[in-house]
Amino acid sequence: MKNYRATNLYFIFLFLSSLFITSCGWLKPARESEKEKVYTDEDLGDLQGTRVFDPETGEWRTVRQVNQKVDTIRWTDLPEKDYPPIVTDREWAATGEPGEGPATTTGPGGVYDVSLILPFLANQSSLGEIDPNSYWAIHFYAGAQLAYDNLAREGGTFKITVSDSEGSAAKINRLLAKPAARNADLIIGPYKRDNVRVIEPFARKNTIPLAVPYTAQLGLAKGNPNYIQLNPSLKSHCEAITRHARAVYDTENIVLVARDNPLEKARFAYFQQANAEIEGTNIGARFREYTVGMDKNEQFVIDITPFISQGETSVFIIPSWSS
Repeated sequence: MKNYRATNLYFIFLFLSSLFITSCGWLKPARESEKEKVYTDEDLGDLQGTRVFDPETGEWRTVRQVNQKVDTIRWTDLPEKDYPPIVTDREWAATGEPGEGPATTTGPGGVYDVSLILPFLANQSSLGEIDPNSYWAIHFYAGAQLAYDNLAREGGTFKITVSDSEGSAAKINRLLAKPAARNADLIIGPYKRDNVRVIEPFARKNTIPLAVPYTAQLGLAKGNPNYIQLNPSLKSHCEAITRHARAVYDTENIVLVARDNPLEKARFAYFQQANAEIEGTNIGARFREYTVGMDKNEQFVIDITPFISQGETSVFIIPSWSS
């Protein structure tokens, strides 16, 4: 059984960092929904693209080109004399916990086995055409290739096995029975949360780090220290928005806005709790909340004048991605 200590995960961390720096533009979800959509094993839905209205046809169509600024990460080099690296004289073979027996962790200079499991949907292609729903996996795979090339130049050595999950839990179970998964130092994938539920117990049992690149569902791997969720949850997004807003504005200046349905109004709690943590108490000032209703013609009725004061700045946070 593999033993993953913090030092031993150095190259795995580098691989993941390089992977998501090079392919972050393709990680953005194509179409958000009220909750993460659950697909059957035969249908993954639209995995990549943005819906835009075409005035000539009067219909919505999906655009798959990157049409917005791609996120970047800027690194700051710190002087080694002020921030010396952490070193150890211990033997790599002795990094296991007492009583565990010899550790089998891959050491420096070794080859790291990475299992990449994505829905390429080769089983659904016809007449030599690529299934449009596989674009997300193809783009992600291209980013992984760039990450691999970058790490190879830095001296990293990886043996990467790429598998097509076909979006099927049954196919994933067959893949997990193969040596590529059983001997992996890191598993990246899959896409669907139902498929993640299949792999997570396997990774937990075998103490294999599992990096999930897309699904943001909370609670899929509670208590698993080797579970890496790369796409932040809705709660994390709300907390980050709250910190950003509160860094500039006071609680009294901020208004939460949502449509009058239970699902959207429930998101208010994430913001209020995050603000309470900033304030250091649950008692005191809270964000104001505004619920947008509809009239008998099913048109939104919006009146924000009660939330605007002369000479004051009002900030409206709308935690909704639906039309």
